[in-house]
Amino acid sequence: MRVKLFSVLLGLLTVLATVLVLGRTVKADVIPATGLTGSAAVVTDRDGKVITDTSTLSKWEDFTVKYDWSVRDGQPIAAGDTATVELPAGTVAPVDLSFPLKDDNGRVVGNFTIKAGETSGVITFNEALAQTGTNRAGVLQFYVKGTADSDVHFDWKLNKIGWIGSYDEQGLPATLTWNIAFNPTGQNVGTVVVNDTLGPNQSYIPGSVVAQTGSYNNAGNFVQSGTIVPQVVVNGNQLTFTFSNVTTAVNMVYNSKLTKVTEGSNNWNNSASMNGTTVSGNVSYGGNGTGNGDNQLGSVTLTKQDATTKAALSGAEYQLLDSTGEVIQSGLTTDENGDINITDLIPGHYQFVETKAPTGYTLNSTPIDFTIDADTVTTPVKVAQFDEKAVVTGSVILTKTAANDGQALAGATYDLKDAAGQTIRHGLVTNTLGQIQIDELAPGRYQFVETKAPAGYELNQTPLDFTIVNGQTAAVTVKATDQPEQPGTTAPEQPGTTEPEQ
Repeated sequence: MRVKLFSVLLGLLTVLATVLVLGRTVKADVIPATGLTGSAAVVTDRDGKVITDTSTLSKWEDFTVKYDWSVRDGQPIAAGDTATVELPAGTVAPVDLSFPLKDDNGRVVGNFTIKAGETSGVITFNEALAQTGTNRAGVLQFYVKGTADSDVHFDWKLNKIGWIGSYDEQGLPATLTWNIAFNPTGQNVGTVVVNDTLGPNQSYIPGSVVAQTGSYNNAGNFVQSGTIVPQVVVNGNQLTFTFSNVTTAVNMVYNSKLTKVTEGSNNWNNSASMNGTTVSGNVSYGGNGTGNGDNQLGSVTLTKQDATTKAALSGAEYQLLDSTGEVIQSGLTTDENGDINITDLIPGHYQFVETKAPTGYTLNSTPIDFTIDADTVTTPVKVAQFDEKAVVTGSVILTKTAANDGQALAGATYDLKDAAGQTIRHGLVTNTLGQIQIDELAPGRYQFVETKAPAGYELNQTPLDFTIVNGQTAAVTVKATDQPEQPGTTAPEQPGTTEPEQ
C-alpha cells in the first residue's frame, strides 16, 4: 500500500517567444525534431531495468526516461524555436523541472522545461545551433513517475517513500521529506523500533518529526485519529525511532537537509527496517541534456548580366529570403563583376529578390530560388539573373518645306510605318509650321511616307527613315521637301482619290 502524498511546485523561468535573429524579429517556430515522442523514449527503473510496458507504473515510484533526439539536416534553428517532448504513456512529471542542454564544450544550446503532472515538456533553443546545419542531435534524460494506483492492500508491514520538501533560491531542492508507515491493520503491537539510514548528502533536521495515528480506508487513504511522539536517537546518518504502546496504524514524516545538489540529475535514497523487514525509499530530481551540430555552412554567388550582351551589371540591389519568406539580408549590391557573394549559409532553401535594378535597366522581380544542400555544402552554389534595358520612349518632328524657297508647307499628309513596314499611324497632317510631332515612340526604326502633297506641290513618296534610340532625350528631326507643280502638268493621282467624271 502506498500513502497518497503531494509535491511542492517549483517556479519556472519564463522563455521569450520572440527573439532577435540576424537583425530581425521573428516568431518562434516549433522544430520537427525526431526521437522526442513517448514511444521513442527508453524507460528504466531505479535498478536500470528497461520497462517496455509503462501503463502500470506506480505513481509512488520514479523512473528514468531517456531520449536520443535529432533535427534533420537543413532545418533552420533560431533562438526561441522549440521542440516538444512527449512522455511515455502512463507517466507524468513528478515536479516542475528546468535544466539546460549543453554541447561537448559545455556551452548551453537550449533549455528543457516541464511542469508537475504534465505529460509533455519543451526544449527551447538559443542561438547556439542557429549557425549549424548538419548533424544536430543530442540526448535528453530526466525523471518521471507512474500514474497507476491500483495496489491498495494491507498485507505489508513497513512502507517508506519520500519527496522534495523545499527549494533554495536557485530553484534546486533544499530538503527532502521522508514518510514511514507501519502497522496498516491497526494491531496492538506494543513497542515498535524503526531504524532508518539516510543516504549520502543528507542530514537529519532535528524537531522535524510528525507522527500520526489512525487507520486506512478502503481506497488506501490514511485517516488520522491522533498523534504519537517517538523517541528519536541520531547517530550520524543512522536514525532510531522508538514508538511505545502502538495500537493503530502509524504514519510518520521527517525532513532531511541536502548538500551537493547539482543542476543535473540527482538521486537520494533512504532505507528503513523494523522487526526484520527492510524497505527503501528513493527521491529523484533533475535531468541532463546534450545538443551538438556541425558548423558546415554553404555559400552562393549571384551574377547579374545584361539580357542581350551578357555584360556584367553592377549596382543591382537584392534581398535574401529564407525558406519561410523572411528577409534575412537586405541591401546586397552587385559589384563591378556583377556578383554578390554570400557565405555562412546553413543548409536550406533560399531566394534572391531584386529590389533595385542597375541604372538604365528594368527591375526583374522574379525570385531566384536556390538550395544549400547538406550533402554538398562545401560546393559553392552559383545562380544568375539577366535584366533587360529599360525602355525610354522618344519623339520625332517632321518639318515640311517647299524645295524652291523653303516655305513651310501645311496640309502634307503622311503615314508612319515601323521597321517591318506596317503602318502604325495614318493620316498625319503637317500644321501651319509645316510640322508633324509624334511623342512616346518606342526605340526602333521608322519611316514617314507622304500620301498626299500640299496643294500646288508634287507628291514625294520617298520614305523618310529615322531611328528612336533608347534613352535619347532630344527629339529626332526629319526634314522633307516637295517640288512645286510645273505649269501645264497634271498632279499625280493621290492615294485614296479618284478623277472627277467628264
